[in-house]
Parts: sequence; C-alpha cells; structure tokens
Amino acid sequence: MLSDLAHKATGVLAALDNLHTAARPVLEADIREVRPDYIAAVLQSFREDSEPDGPGVPVFGWRTFHPVAPETTWEDTIDVAAWNSSLMMCGMLEKYDQVPELQPVQLADLLRHHGIPAVLCAACGAPITNRHPRWNGVWITPERESGPLCETRQPTLAEPSPMLGRLTDNEFGDPHRPAPGGQGGRQ
Repeated sequence: MLSDLAHKATGVLAALDNLHTAARPVLEADIREVRPDYIAAVLQSFREDSEPDGPGVPVFGWRTFHPVAPETTWEDTIDVAAWNSSLMMCGMLEKYDQVPELQPVQLADLLRHHGIPAVLCAACGAPITNRHPRWNGVWITPERESGPLCETRQPTLAEPSPMLGRLTDNEFGDPHRPAPGGQGGRQ
C-alpha cells in the first residue's frame, strides 16, 4: 500500500499527464499555422526526489528524451510546444486560456480527481492546496510562481511606513485563504 505522500505524488503525475494531453493538441495546432508538418513531442511526467541536503521538496515536471548522435545540435532538441507548455501552465500565455483544464475551477477539480486536495482562493480565485511536502498546512497554488503569496492587491496605505521607506503592504501581499465551499473570488 502506498504511503500518503507516495499516493499524492502518483496523483500529481497523473494530473500532469492529463494536463499535457489537454494542452498538446492546442499548442500543436498553433504551431502548425506556421509549420504545417509539425508534430509536438509527447512529454512524460516525472518526479525527482529532493537533494539529500537540499530543501526536501521533490521536483515534478515534464520531460522528453532525444536520440543523440555526433551531429546532434541544440536546435535538434528544441520543441516549441514543449517550451510553450511550461509557459501555458504558469499563465504567461493568455492566448491559451481556451484550454478548459487550465481554468481555476477545472484545475482544482482535476487535482481533486487525482487525490490532491484543492480548493479555490477566496481572494484571487486560484486553485490552492495545503499539502506542500515541506509547508503542510500553508495554502499554495501549483499554477504560478507566487506559491503561497496571493496576487490580489489590498488598498494602498495613505502614508507609507517611515521605517520601510516607500514600501507599503502592497509590496508584500497576503497569504492565500480557502473560499467557503471551495469557490474563489475572481474567476
């Protein structure tokens, strides 16, 4: 029987596989507008254990393998769809908002389907979970680099603190907090 952590890792890998299956055809179609014969690489989800003396957090992602020969160059290994899939996942390519599985509600549902407890943030609407391997109980989002930092902006203080110079609370943000019933604020 798998431990709870191993079960969650298996769930993350399955969710990554589902996300790639949903995103790959969309990315491939976009590139085919310029290169009609293009076929995107099929990426494999992976998990790497943490460094023995590192922070103790495993790394999850997608990868592909390329055959290497003496004449292989860096350009031979570049796959545009693979590169864009990472940008798509972190929300940097807004033109791919039509992938339903990447929308906050659907992404939270997908994670829950694979055993990863996820709800939506009450303030920003991002999917969040409190099952980070090192920050158990801290609400984080898997979709952006902000992690535990909610990206909503609070009203600026009338007068910045003299101790902090021109910094206000806006520069620090707030932690994510779960919405009642899992439905977030901004969708």
